[in-house]
Amino acid sequence: MLQKIKLFGVAVMAAAIWSGAQAQSLDLNYVFRPNIKIGAEYTPEQSIQNSGDSLKFGLIRGNVQLVIPLKSRVQVSFPNLDVKAKQIFWNINAGYRQPQLGSLVQDQRHLYSFSTGITGVKVGLRSSFWFYNVSVGLSESENTLEKWKPTAGGFLAKIHVHNLKTAYVYGIGAFYSNGAFVPAPIFGVVKRFSKKSNFALILPAQIRYSYAPSKSVRLSWQISPSGLRAGFATAPDSLFGRKSERILFNYSQLRGSMGINIRFSKQAQLQLEGGWATRRRLAFADADRNTIHKYKINAGAYVGATLQLSLGKSLLDSQNFGFDL
Repeated sequence: MLQKIKLFGVAVMAAAIWSGAQAQSLDLNYVFRPNIKIGAEYTPEQSIQNSGDSLKFGLIRGNVQLVIPLKSRVQVSFPNLDVKAKQIFWNINAGYRQPQLGSLVQDQRHLYSFSTGITGVKVGLRSSFWFYNVSVGLSESENTLEKWKPTAGGFLAKIHVHNLKTAYVYGIGAFYSNGAFVPAPIFGVVKRFSKKSNFALILPAQIRYSYAPSKSVRLSWQISPSGLRAGFATAPDSLFGRKSERILFNYSQLRGSMGINIRFSKQAQLQLEGGWATRRRLAFADADRNTIHKYKINAGAYVGATLQLSLGKSLLDSQNFGFDL
């Protein structure tokens, strides 16, 4: 039974990353413990294709996330020898993005995001395992905060443990932003090779393999899409040639990366990540989502770091699931 619960934990972690890939306002890599996570990422400027070196694009990111357990319950059924556990978490996420747009616009723009929501986990030794999330938020530049539009997202996933080493994840997710509603199915398989390694394929979001050479170090390799969508204020400049208005900033990319997670203590972990971003696309659209300008950006490297500080324990502590996030 313990191995079954551990495999469920790995599957939940993999399903959680699906939401992070769908919307920048959701980042649920750490869903079990009360904790605060502080992260930063830097993508150096690269030339925009077919522009020579006259147009470039880069990106600086910063993020703070707080996870707080709200409610938990355990039920024990002796006749059926079954144990059921439920827990609900409150997620708060605030982010800062600084697109480095060079001569694309006349002045520098800063993007801010905030979201809040709940994550629920339901575990049963003899019943289905469920995992869900619902959140709302905003993502705007400093000049569009007064004209902000809400974003929302969520998913519902069921984890079926096939045996002690294999689990399947399937469900449905959706994301709403600036008038666009995007539903997507979730399907994946999680394979636990040993106590030290596991593999996850979660469509349409991620391929990931991780290996822990020691109790304090975990290595990971992954391929996943990511992006950024936000309100963006324009000025009457050479790029847009129109009066000031709120338009949509949309950036997407496909990344391959390697990460190392270093555990200093039960309360502190540091994750370092680096990789290569390709299939990079930048587009600006009007209020009706009609494209104004779109660009292809040359591939390039990126680096990132995240510090996680544990604020206590919860009923569904990640250590109880056989891994440390």
